Amino acid sequence: MDRFLELLNTVNDFMWTYFLIGLVMVTGIYFTFSTKFVQFTYIKEMFRLITEKPKVGKDGEQKGVSAFQAFTISAASRVGTGHNCRGCYCDCNGWTWSQYSGCG
Repeated sequence: MDRFLELLNTVNDFMWTYFLIGLVMVTGIYFTFSTKFVQFTYIKEMFRLITEKPKVGKDGEQKGVSAFQAFTISAASRVGTGHNCRGCYCDCNGWTWSQYSGCG
């Protein structure tokens, strides 16, 4: 069993140290070129849309959600969910937030 765990750790170290990091970098470069640097060419448009004022109805009330509000709601839901999942993971394993480096 110890030999199997040692082999598994060796494969895991190789995958996360060399293979997957390289794969992420190569994939990022590939998509950057294939989309013609979209993340840089539309940065001005991104800031324009985020700072855009929401539409106002005839009665002076805001209609709908602004782009910035939609962005912050989306980001908060992702961050909040991850935070709660991490807390539940620590609770289920009997750890406190300070005992486990991944919790906190």
